[in-house]
Amino acid sequence: MNLVTSLVSILKPSDLNLIRRIYLGKSNEEERSIRLKLLDLIIKKPDITDELAAQALYKAKPNKTFYQLKKRLRDDIGNFLIMQDKEKLYKSPIGRARFDCRRKLMIGELLMNRGAYTEAKKILFKGLQIAKNYELFGEAILIKDVLRMALAPKDGMKAFEQYGQGLDQDLKNHKKLLEAKALYASITLPQQFKLGDTDFIEYGQETLAKFESHPEDSQHYKYYYHLSAVHYHYTIKDFKHCLSSLEEFDKIIAVHKLLHTTPRIAWSLNIYAEVYLNLKEYKQAAVYAERACGQLRKHMTNRLWALEKLFNAHFRQKDYEKAIKIIEEANDNKVTKKNVLIKARWDFFSAAIAFAKEDWQQASEKLHLTQKLAGSDSSGWQMGYKLLEIMLAIKEKEYYTLVYLLDNLKLLLHRQGQKKISIERTKTILKILRTYQSQNFKYAPTLQKIEKQLLNLKEGKDQFYWNPLGYEIIRFDEWFMDLKLSAQKGA
Repeated sequence: MNLVTSLVSILKPSDLNLIRRIYLGKSNEEERSIRLKLLDLIIKKPDITDELAAQALYKAKPNKTFYQLKKRLRDDIGNFLIMQDKEKLYKSPIGRARFDCRRKLMIGELLMNRGAYTEAKKILFKGLQIAKNYELFGEAILIKDVLRMALAPKDGMKAFEQYGQGLDQDLKNHKKLLEAKALYASITLPQQFKLGDTDFIEYGQETLAKFESHPEDSQHYKYYYHLSAVHYHYTIKDFKHCLSSLEEFDKIIAVHKLLHTTPRIAWSLNIYAEVYLNLKEYKQAAVYAERACGQLRKHMTNRLWALEKLFNAHFRQKDYEKAIKIIEEANDNKVTKKNVLIKARWDFFSAAIAFAKEDWQQASEKLHLTQKLAGSDSSGWQMGYKLLEIMLAIKEKEYYTLVYLLDNLKLLLHRQGQKKISIERTKTILKILRTYQSQNFKYAPTLQKIEKQLLNLKEGKDQFYWNPLGYEIIRFDEWFMDLKLSAQKGA
């Protein structure tokens, strides 16, 4: 039942209503009536097995008739979907255009085959205009080929040449666009799937060099080039060049009707915010994160990610009042209320604010709310929880608990290391804390022994990179240097 149930699961209420109306309209056909019964069974019980469904419908075990029924229901679902208006099926202009163009191609070709040449030409030319407007080179190739092959036997060689005009250029553009997509995939997929030990800096440079940019290139081709460059520079943490690539990418999506969509604009603004956070230009980061939020509807997951960047921008500027307001909005989000891990992360941010304001009691109370992070091995945020817990214990001079907390962090690092999560920065932090403990929490002798490790954390290069959107919300090297000031004041 997996195939048919997975199809039913993606249907919207309007899709189901359409299917139901069509089936009910032909209720005199027993086969269609049984298909409707199978659909209702799946809606009522999505995990129903073949055995239970066959028993309910035929009072028998699954047989050839039953499997044919499932196949026909699957086919019906696909057929019913393409009957609907493009506005219902796609949100983006390019999605609607591509669907409309392909449907006109199918209808036009069908009419050609039945001899309705005049009406077929009208529909196919409309499809061709859509293909031209939206750079649908593949669709344009197919439409022109249908026109010339169907009309040339009737109208002669002149018609064959007329309807094939521009076909060579369409083929070149289509081939180049496919190459651009392949190059984009080769830039992004190695990082997504962590394939091998490839030197990504050199690999990425070689891949980007394969793009052949010319003024006459399609906007889609330029889009993939600049998008690939953004991903490459961001991945290697070359944020200044990433910003330059992002500006070029932004120029394309700002003016082109095909690419100027809300999701792309929101994505671009979010990346701007991330880049400025990494460049420590927190005011600019706040501006772009705020604009990203303006593009995204409330109670959506992607708005939460934009809010997270906005929170970090305010937090880094020590504008805690604005940061608290961001947390309040995030906690009011329906997604946060339903997802305990997301809620725990925002509680963790609240604990970080209390810690930064030196309200140790509130920091401890807020940290206690984030127990879901402490019990989750699925991400590095568990290490963030442990680090803040340790830093809080040091600030409250609860040194007797530190042995236990540091051992816990060591065990956690071992588990995370097995998952191939980058832990070098946190391992270095643990070494510094161990040294601090061995020196009876005296700063001066500790500093003599850990100057190199502390410098690595401060510079934040390569495996010591500090992620401003990561779990080390209170940057450890800066916090540890503040301990020096506290020690000097105490002296």
